[in-house]
Amino acid sequence: GAKLERVVRPGVTGTEGGRLYREARRRFTVPDRAERISFDRNTYVLPRSADQKLPMTTVNLEAVKLRLYRIADRNLATAVLRGFIERNLYPSVETDIGQSVGSLVWEGEAKVQSTRNEEVTTLLSLDEALPAHREGIYALVARRPEEPASERWREHATQWLVVSDLGLTTFEGRNGLAVVVRALGDAAPVPGAELTLVARNNTVLTSATTDAQGIARFRPGHLRGKGGNRPALLTAATAAGDYNFI
Repeated sequence: GAKLERVVRPGVTGTEGGRLYREARRRFTVPDRAERISFDRNTYVLPRSADQKLPMTTVNLEAVKLRLYRIADRNLATAVLRGFIERNLYPSVETDIGQSVGSLVWEGEAKVQSTRNEEVTTLLSLDEALPAHREGIYALVARRPEEPASERWREHATQWLVVSDLGLTTFEGRNGLAVVVRALGDAAPVPGAELTLVARNNTVLTSATTDAQGIARFRPGHLRGKGGNRPALLTAATAAGDYNFI
C-alpha cells in the first residue's frame, strides 16, 4: 500500500474550542485496492464478424484465467428456468453447465496491462474461442490466476453473450404475438427467419417464418398454455446459421 504522513500545525482549533499547542504528526498506510475482475454486462450480443472483442475491466492483475461455456439451443429453456442466464456463476453451477446443461468449449489465459490501483479495460479477442455458427448462448467466466482457498467457491465474473446479427422485437396484444426481426448492422428486415416458441417443459409449441417485412405472428392460443406448457423462450434462426433468442 501507499505510506503517507500528515502534519497538523500548532494553532488548529478543535470542534469543542480547544487549540492545538504543538505540531502533530501521523503516519498511516492506505492499502492497495483488492484484485478484481468485472465485465460490461450490457455487452450481450456480439456481431458476427471476424474480429469479435469483449471489454473486461481488471484492478491490480496482470493475467486472467478464462473459461467459455456453451448452452445449446435445446437446453436454453432449462438454463433460463434454473436462473443461470445473466448472473455471475459459482463453481458448482459451472460444473453443472459443463457436465449436463452445456459444455466447456474453450479455456485459456489472457495477459492484461496493470496500473497500480487503477481500473484497466482490456478488449478480449474471442476469435479463437468462439465456434463458428453454433446456436446457443455462451458464458465467459473469468477468475484470478491464483485464488486464496477461501475464495475458490465464490461466484466469478461472468459475461453472457450471443453471437448474432439478428435483432428481435416483440409486440403482444389480444391478437397474439407479433415478432419483428431486423439485422443489427443496418436495421434491414430479415425475411425467411424461422421463429420457434418453446414452452417451460422444453416442448416446441409452434413455429413461424418471417415475411418480406421481417414480421411473423403467433395466434393468442399459443400463449395461453398452463404449467409446463407456458411459453418460456422465443428463438430465431436463419438458413445462413444466424441465431438469437429472447
